Amino acid sequence: VPELYARLERCSATDIALARGFLEQAEWIWVGDNFVSLSKVAVTFPVHAAPYLYALPEELKAYPRLLAVFPWKQTFSYRDYIATLRDMAIESGFPVAGMAASPATPAGSSSGAGSSAVVASAVVKPLSESMIDVAIALVSLISNETVVTLQAHVIFVPDIHGRLAPSP
Repeated sequence: VPELYARLERCSATDIALARGFLEQAEWIWVGDNFVSLSKVAVTFPVHAAPYLYALPEELKAYPRLLAVFPWKQTFSYRDYIATLRDMAIESGFPVAGMAASPATPAGSSSGAGSSAVVASAVVKPLSESMIDVAIALVSLISNETVVTLQAHVIFVPDIHGRLAPSP
């Protein structure tokens, strides 16, 4: 992986521009156990939220020219956290009709809480302990936002059974 980054760092401006067009949509950033896309990485990120969100790997910081070419997020926003919690809920079996996996959708829109349908017979799996920790960390980061900002969003939070459910 370091060789890949080193080669990209040495590319001409034309070649790096061509590579950028491809890599912006690809999973090319090594995060220790797999590759992820640019959208899952921020320069700074205070919590461990793998396999959903990651801090920029330290080894990539050694390639400043490569870093300058891509539109890195400095940090994630509350919308990223809300979308991640929703993705986690959907992956655990939460049946949501008309709601895409991402990005976060305001409750008043056609994909929000007003059109969400929970099917009574669906089995929603509890999260593992590590995923509950991720969910709690994300909810904690969201809690730093103002209530007015968050009122327009469906936010999934862990319930007492370890399942993600929309907050009241």
